[in-house]
Amino acid sequence: MIKKVLSFLLILAYVISVVPAYANSDITVVLDGKILSFEQNPFIENGRTLVPMRAIFEALGASVSWDGETKTVTSQKENTTVKVTIDQAEMEVNGEKKVLDVPAKIVNDRTFVPLRAVSEAFGAKVDYVAESKVILISSTGTTGYPKDPYSGKYFRIVHTKTQKSLTVANDALGDGARITIDTTKDEDIQLWSLETQDKDYFTVINKKSKRAIDIPGFNMEPGAWVTQYGTNYGDNQVFKFIKLDDGNYYLQCRHSGLYVTVKEDGYLYQEEFTGDDSQIFTVILIETEDKE
Repeated sequence: MIKKVLSFLLILAYVISVVPAYANSDITVVLDGKILSFEQNPFIENGRTLVPMRAIFEALGASVSWDGETKTVTSQKENTTVKVTIDQAEMEVNGEKKVLDVPAKIVNDRTFVPLRAVSEAFGAKVDYVAESKVILISSTGTTGYPKDPYSGKYFRIVHTKTQKSLTVANDALGDGARITIDTTKDEDIQLWSLETQDKDYFTVINKKSKRAIDIPGFNMEPGAWVTQYGTNYGDNQVFKFIKLDDGNYYLQCRHSGLYVTVKEDGYLYQEEFTGDDSQIFTVILIETEDKE
Protein backbone atom coordinates (compact mmCIF):
# COMPACT_ATOMS: atom_id res chain seq x y z
CA MET A 1 0.00 0.00 0.00
CA ILE A 2 2.78 2.41 0.94
CA LYS A 3 4.58 1.64 -2.34
CA LYS A 4 1.40 2.45 -4.29
CA VAL A 5 0.99 5.76 -2.47
CA LEU A 6 4.62 6.68 -3.10
CA SER A 7 4.27 5.77 -6.77
CA PHE A 8 1.15 7.91 -7.06
CA LEU A 9 2.89 10.87 -5.41
CA LEU A 10 5.86 10.56 -7.76
CA ILE A 11 3.58 10.50 -10.80
CA LEU A 12 1.61 13.47 -9.46
CA ALA A 13 4.79 15.45 -8.88
CA TYR A 14 5.92 14.74 -12.44
CA VAL A 15 2.59 15.82 -13.92
CA ILE A 16 2.62 19.06 -11.93
CA SER A 17 6.17 19.76 -13.07
CA VAL A 18 5.26 19.64 -16.77
CA VAL A 19 1.89 21.42 -16.63
CA PRO A 20 3.33 24.95 -17.10
CA ALA A 21 4.73 24.00 -20.50
CA TYR A 22 1.20 23.39 -21.75
CA ALA A 23 -0.79 25.84 -19.68
CA ASN A 24 0.64 28.79 -21.61
CA SER A 25 0.62 27.36 -25.12
CA ASP A 26 -1.07 30.49 -26.50
CA ILE A 27 2.14 32.52 -26.16
CA THR A 28 3.41 33.74 -29.53
CA VAL A 29 7.06 34.69 -30.07
CA VAL A 30 7.87 36.94 -33.03
CA LEU A 31 11.47 37.60 -34.06
CA ASP A 32 12.09 40.36 -36.61
CA GLY A 33 8.51 40.04 -37.86
CA LYS A 34 8.58 36.24 -38.18
CA ILE A 35 6.64 33.97 -35.84
CA LEU A 36 8.84 31.30 -34.24
CA SER A 37 7.76 27.69 -33.91
CA PHE A 38 8.87 25.41 -31.08
CA GLU A 39 8.76 21.64 -30.64
CA GLN A 40 7.52 22.31 -27.11
CA ASN A 41 5.44 25.30 -26.07
CA PRO A 42 6.95 28.25 -24.22
CA PHE A 43 5.65 28.69 -20.69
CA ILE A 44 5.60 31.33 -17.98
CA GLU A 45 7.10 30.84 -14.55
CA ASN A 46 7.17 33.60 -11.95
CA GLY A 47 6.33 36.15 -14.59
CA ARG A 48 9.14 35.11 -16.96
CA THR A 49 8.77 33.27 -20.26
CA LEU A 50 10.96 30.22 -20.85
CA VAL A 51 11.51 28.79 -24.33
CA PRO A 52 13.41 25.80 -25.77
CA MET A 53 17.05 26.86 -25.75
CA ARG A 54 18.24 25.55 -29.11
CA ALA A 55 15.35 27.11 -31.04
CA ILE A 56 15.81 30.60 -29.60
CA PHE A 57 19.61 30.65 -29.83
CA GLU A 58 19.62 29.43 -33.43
CA ALA A 59 16.88 31.91 -34.36
CA LEU A 60 19.11 34.67 -32.99
CA GLY A 61 21.95 33.41 -35.18
CA ALA A 62 24.01 31.99 -32.31
CA SER A 63 25.77 28.63 -32.05
CA VAL A 64 24.76 26.23 -29.27
CA SER A 65 26.67 23.54 -27.35
CA TRP A 66 25.75 21.41 -24.34
CA ASP A 67 27.99 20.12 -21.55
CA GLY A 68 26.19 17.16 -20.02
CA GLU A 69 28.53 16.90 -17.02
CA THR A 70 28.01 20.47 -15.82
CA LYS A 71 24.55 20.83 -17.39
CA THR A 72 25.68 24.06 -19.01
CA VAL A 73 24.51 25.57 -22.29
CA THR A 74 27.08 27.68 -24.14
CA SER A 75 25.95 29.92 -26.97
CA GLN A 76 28.12 32.21 -29.06
CA LYS A 77 27.47 34.91 -31.62
CA GLU A 78 30.27 37.11 -32.94
CA ASN A 79 31.99 38.56 -29.83
CA THR A 80 29.36 37.50 -27.30
CA THR A 81 29.44 34.22 -25.35
CA VAL A 82 26.54 33.27 -23.08
CA LYS A 83 26.66 30.40 -20.58
CA VAL A 84 23.54 29.19 -18.78
CA THR A 85 23.55 26.34 -16.26
CA ILE A 86 20.46 24.33 -15.41
CA ASP A 87 18.79 25.31 -12.11
CA GLN A 88 21.26 28.13 -11.41
CA ALA A 89 19.85 31.62 -10.90
CA GLU A 90 22.60 33.31 -12.86
CA MET A 91 24.23 33.21 -16.27
CA GLU A 92 27.54 34.38 -17.70
CA VAL A 93 27.87 36.90 -20.50
CA ASN A 94 31.49 37.16 -21.68
CA GLY A 95 32.57 35.92 -18.25
CA GLU A 96 30.46 38.42 -16.30
CA LYS A 97 27.78 36.93 -14.07
CA LYS A 98 24.19 38.13 -14.50
CA VAL A 99 21.36 37.35 -12.07
CA LEU A 100 18.36 35.49 -13.51
CA ASP A 101 14.85 35.93 -12.15
CA VAL A 102 14.14 32.35 -13.22
CA PRO A 103 16.83 29.71 -13.87
CA ALA A 104 17.07 27.51 -16.94
CA LYS A 105 15.49 24.10 -16.48
CA ILE A 106 14.79 20.80 -18.17
CA VAL A 107 11.16 19.95 -18.96
CA ASN A 108 10.21 16.79 -20.85
CA ASP A 109 13.88 16.23 -21.76
CA ARG A 110 14.12 19.70 -23.31
CA THR A 111 16.24 22.54 -21.97
CA PHE A 112 14.31 25.78 -21.46
CA VAL A 113 15.97 29.16 -20.97
CA PRO A 114 14.55 32.56 -19.91
CA LEU A 115 13.68 34.30 -23.17
CA ARG A 116 14.25 37.93 -22.25
CA ALA A 117 17.56 37.37 -20.47
CA VAL A 118 19.23 35.38 -23.23
CA SER A 119 17.86 37.55 -26.04
CA GLU A 120 19.03 40.77 -24.40
CA ALA A 121 22.44 39.20 -23.76
CA PHE A 122 22.88 39.16 -27.55
CA GLY A 123 21.76 42.77 -27.88
CA ALA A 124 18.17 42.09 -28.90
CA LYS A 125 15.23 44.12 -27.64
CA VAL A 126 12.24 42.31 -26.16
CA ASP A 127 8.72 43.68 -25.73
CA TYR A 128 5.58 41.97 -24.45
CA VAL A 129 2.21 42.85 -26.00
CA ALA A 130 -0.08 41.82 -23.15
CA GLU A 131 -3.42 42.10 -24.93
CA SER A 132 -2.39 39.61 -27.60
CA LYS A 133 0.08 37.54 -25.54
CA VAL A 134 2.80 38.20 -28.08
CA ILE A 135 6.50 38.52 -27.29
CA LEU A 136 8.22 40.72 -29.83
CA ILE A 137 11.98 40.39 -30.33
CA SER A 138 14.11 42.60 -32.53
CA SER A 139 17.63 41.34 -33.15
CA THR A 140 18.65 44.87 -34.16
CA GLY A 141 17.79 46.28 -30.75
CA THR A 142 14.59 48.16 -31.57
CA THR A 143 11.02 46.89 -31.82
CA GLY A 144 9.20 50.08 -32.59
CA TYR A 145 8.83 51.68 -35.98
CA PRO A 146 11.06 54.67 -36.74
CA LYS A 147 9.69 58.14 -37.22
CA ASP A 148 8.62 58.56 -40.80
CA PRO A 149 6.63 60.90 -43.06
CA TYR A 150 3.38 59.07 -42.20
CA SER A 151 3.72 59.46 -38.43
CA GLY A 152 0.79 61.33 -36.85
CA LYS A 153 -1.29 61.21 -40.04
CA TYR A 154 -4.65 59.54 -40.56
CA PHE A 155 -6.00 58.22 -43.83
CA ARG A 156 -9.29 57.06 -45.27
CA ILE A 157 -8.95 53.86 -47.30
CA VAL A 158 -11.68 53.71 -49.94
CA HIS A 159 -12.71 50.72 -52.01
CA THR A 160 -12.39 52.30 -55.44
CA LYS A 161 -15.23 50.37 -57.12
CA THR A 162 -17.94 51.06 -54.52
CA GLN A 163 -16.51 54.32 -53.12
CA LYS A 164 -17.17 52.96 -49.63
CA SER A 165 -14.64 53.34 -46.82
CA LEU A 166 -12.85 50.65 -44.83
CA THR A 167 -14.33 50.41 -41.36
CA VAL A 168 -14.67 48.00 -38.45
CA ALA A 169 -17.92 46.04 -38.59
CA ASN A 170 -20.51 47.25 -36.06
CA ASP A 171 -18.03 49.90 -34.83
CA ALA A 172 -16.51 47.16 -32.66
CA LEU A 173 -13.44 48.00 -30.60
CA GLY A 174 -12.29 44.52 -29.59
CA ASP A 175 -10.02 41.86 -31.07
CA GLY A 176 -11.36 39.71 -33.88
CA ALA A 177 -13.88 42.19 -35.28
CA ARG A 178 -14.12 41.92 -39.05
CA ILE A 179 -13.14 44.65 -41.47
CA THR A 180 -15.80 45.74 -43.94
CA ILE A 181 -16.72 48.68 -46.16
CA ASP A 182 -19.46 51.21 -45.43
CA THR A 183 -20.79 54.54 -46.59
CA THR A 184 -18.22 57.20 -45.83
CA LYS A 185 -18.79 58.96 -42.49
CA ASP A 186 -16.83 61.60 -40.61
CA GLU A 187 -15.97 59.20 -37.79
CA ASP A 188 -12.73 57.89 -36.32
CA ILE A 189 -13.76 54.28 -36.94
CA GLN A 190 -13.06 54.94 -40.63
CA LEU A 191 -9.65 56.53 -40.12
CA TRP A 192 -6.38 54.62 -40.23
CA SER A 193 -2.76 55.37 -39.45
CA LEU A 194 0.07 53.82 -41.45
CA GLU A 195 3.00 52.62 -39.34
CA THR A 196 6.01 52.06 -41.58
CA GLN A 197 7.93 48.79 -41.33
CA ASP A 198 9.80 48.88 -44.61
CA LYS A 199 9.58 50.69 -47.93
CA ASP A 200 5.95 50.40 -49.09
CA TYR A 201 5.12 48.06 -46.16
CA PHE A 202 2.80 49.24 -43.38
CA THR A 203 0.88 48.15 -40.32
CA VAL A 204 -2.57 49.72 -40.65
CA ILE A 205 -4.06 50.80 -37.30
CA ASN A 206 -7.60 52.02 -36.67
CA LYS A 207 -7.78 55.41 -34.98
CA LYS A 208 -10.73 54.56 -32.72
CA SER A 209 -10.07 50.94 -31.74
CA LYS A 210 -6.24 51.26 -31.71
CA ARG A 211 -6.07 47.83 -33.32
CA ALA A 212 -4.30 46.71 -36.47
CA ILE A 213 -5.70 45.14 -39.61
CA ASP A 214 -4.85 41.46 -39.17
CA ILE A 215 -5.02 38.07 -40.86
CA PRO A 216 -6.01 35.82 -37.92
CA GLY A 217 -3.62 33.08 -36.84
CA PHE A 218 -1.07 33.84 -39.57
CA ASN A 219 -3.46 32.08 -41.97
CA MET A 220 -1.85 31.40 -45.36
CA GLU A 221 -5.00 30.27 -47.17
CA PRO A 222 -7.13 32.24 -49.64
CA GLY A 223 -10.53 33.15 -48.22
CA ALA A 224 -9.30 34.00 -44.72
CA TRP A 225 -11.10 36.91 -43.07
CA VAL A 226 -9.49 40.28 -42.58
CA THR A 227 -10.01 41.39 -38.97
CA GLN A 228 -8.55 43.75 -36.38
CA TYR A 229 -6.32 42.70 -33.50
CA GLY A 230 -3.95 44.20 -30.95
CA THR A 231 -0.70 45.11 -32.65
CA ASN A 232 1.76 42.20 -32.60
CA TYR A 233 4.19 43.41 -35.29
CA GLY A 234 3.97 40.08 -37.06
CA ASP A 235 3.94 39.85 -40.84
CA ASN A 236 0.23 38.96 -40.72
CA GLN A 237 -0.29 42.63 -39.81
CA VAL A 238 2.01 44.07 -42.46
CA PHE A 239 0.70 45.03 -45.89
CA LYS A 240 2.49 46.17 -49.01
CA PHE A 241 0.80 49.14 -50.70
CA ILE A 242 1.42 48.50 -54.40
CA LYS A 243 0.84 51.74 -56.29
CA LEU A 244 -0.86 51.65 -59.68
CA ASP A 245 -0.39 54.09 -62.54
CA ASP A 246 -3.63 55.88 -61.62
CA GLY A 247 -2.50 56.44 -58.02
CA ASN A 248 -4.65 53.72 -56.47
CA TYR A 249 -3.30 50.67 -54.62
CA TYR A 250 -3.37 46.93 -54.22
CA LEU A 251 -2.88 45.79 -50.60
CA GLN A 252 -0.79 42.62 -50.33
CA CYS A 253 -0.35 40.80 -47.02
CA ARG A 254 3.33 40.26 -46.34
CA HIS A 255 3.09 36.88 -44.62
CA SER A 256 0.82 35.14 -47.14
CA GLY A 257 1.48 37.07 -50.34
CA LEU A 258 -2.30 37.24 -50.85
CA TYR A 259 -4.30 40.38 -51.64
CA VAL A 260 -6.96 42.22 -49.65
CA THR A 261 -10.22 41.70 -51.54
CA VAL A 262 -13.76 43.04 -51.07
CA LYS A 263 -16.41 40.42 -51.80
CA GLU A 264 -20.11 40.82 -52.54
CA ASP A 265 -21.01 40.60 -48.85
CA GLY A 266 -18.98 43.77 -48.24
CA TYR A 267 -16.38 42.09 -46.02
CA LEU A 268 -12.64 41.92 -46.63
CA TYR A 269 -10.78 38.68 -47.30
CA GLN A 270 -7.31 37.69 -48.47
CA GLU A 271 -7.36 36.12 -51.93
CA GLU A 272 -5.11 35.24 -54.84
CA PHE A 273 -4.29 38.13 -57.15
CA THR A 274 -6.98 38.87 -59.74
CA GLY A 275 -6.14 42.46 -60.62
CA ASP A 276 -9.81 43.38 -60.88
CA ASP A 277 -11.54 46.25 -59.08
CA SER A 278 -12.42 44.12 -56.05
CA GLN A 279 -8.76 44.51 -55.02
CA ILE A 280 -8.20 48.22 -55.75
CA PHE A 281 -8.22 50.92 -53.06
CA THR A 282 -7.78 54.68 -52.87
CA VAL A 283 -5.82 56.15 -49.94
CA ILE A 284 -6.78 59.69 -48.91
CA LEU A 285 -5.01 61.83 -46.30
CA ILE A 286 -7.63 63.18 -43.87
CA GLU A 287 -5.83 64.42 -40.75
CA THR A 288 -2.28 65.45 -39.99
CA GLU A 289 -2.49 65.12 -36.21
CA ASP A 290 -4.57 63.38 -33.55
CA LYS A 291 -7.35 65.67 -32.34
CA GLU A 292 -8.06 63.62 -29.20
